[in-house]
Amino acid sequence: MSGLTEREQVALCAEDYPLDFINGQHPGDYVETGAPIEPKCIYHHVYGKFNRLWYRVSWKLSDGKYTTMSFLLDTGAPKHLYLSSESRKILVEAGLLNEDSDMDLVYVKLFGRDCPVEPTPGVHAPANIIGLKLLKRFGLELFEGEPHFGFKVPIPYLDS
Repeated sequence: MSGLTEREQVALCAEDYPLDFINGQHPGDYVETGAPIEPKCIYHHVYGKFNRLWYRVSWKLSDGKYTTMSFLLDTGAPKHLYLSSESRKILVEAGLLNEDSDMDLVYVKLFGRDCPVEPTPGVHAPANIIGLKLLKRFGLELFEGEPHFGFKVPIPYLDS
C-alpha cells in the first residue's frame, strides 16, 4: 500500500478481524438486499495486540438493490479505497467500477465524486480498506465511548 514491497508490509492476520468474521469477511458480506443495512461501527480491540476500526455498510447497486461490505479503516493506507477481488467483481457486474485507460486509473463514483480504487494488496486480502484520503473526505471522528468512531456527515450507505 506504500512504497514498501508486500514482504515489507505488515500483513493482516486472523486477530485483526472481529470475532464474528470468517476467512476475513463478515458472514453477511456480499449479500444482495432490497434495502440497506444499518451501518455498524466496530471497534475491534485485542488487549496489548491490536486496535482496529471496521465499518460495515451497504453499497447501492445500479439496479436499486444493495450489497453489504465490511471495511478496515486504515489511516496508514496512502490511497483512497482498496477493494477485494469479490468487491471489485460485484461492482464490475453492477457497472459501477470505471476505468480511465488514458490515466491508467480505476475508480468508482462516491457521492458524486470520482474515487480511485486499488486492488487490496495480497498481504491484506481479503479485506476492503478505506484509506486516509477517503477517511478525511468522510470526516472520520473518534470518540472515547461507544460507538468509538463515526463520520461528520452520516453515511447510511455508499452511493454514486
